[in-house]
Amino acid sequence: ELALAIGNRSLQYTGLRCFAELLIATGDRQQGRALLAWCIGQPDIGASDRDAMRMLLGGGEPAPPWNGPGIEELIHRLVAERDVGAALAAGVP
Repeated sequence: ELALAIGNRSLQYTGLRCFAELLIATGDRQQGRALLAWCIGQPDIGASDRDAMRMLLGGGEPAPPWNGPGIEELIHRLVAERDVGAALAAGVP
């Protein structure tokens, strides 16, 4: 939320990296890999963020294409829906 409010793109990419890790950890490996590859290809990503995402992406087969929203919309949705995800994880319908 803070990264969004202050417009810090590096913190936003850190949040997206964490989201990709969460996708992978919860069994949606292809979507997580797609998000990582898409972020790596963005022109405004810094070298340290890109390197961290490349390490997570690893080698092997190419990542599928990212078919989700763009960075601004995705970050807004992650912030807006964070409480919904936490409630679902806790078993609240």
